[in-house]
Amino acid sequence: MLKKKQWDEYAETYDMKRKKDIDYMNCIYAAVQRVSSAFQNNHIVLDVGCGTGIGTRQLVKMGRIVKMGGIALDISINSLQLPDLT
Repeated sequence: MLKKKQWDEYAETYDMKRKKDIDYMNCIYAAVQRVSSAFQNNHIVLDVGCGTGIGTRQLVKMGRIVKMGGIALDISINSLQLPDLT
């Protein structure tokens, strides 16, 4: 299991590497669809372990959660400080 320091170092290249992994992205999109079906529109969501926010950004794009009403938490401060790519 990676530790906080390792996640911080990995944060900058995480999305680029993960988006190339079709199996990983299929899992993310399946989870987004499952979560999305549980919400109407414009909910406030707590995303614990959000990483760089790949799934969270998809929910925002779908209008399922309010962009400024979501709360994202992750052990890696570097992941949370990446620019918003919505």
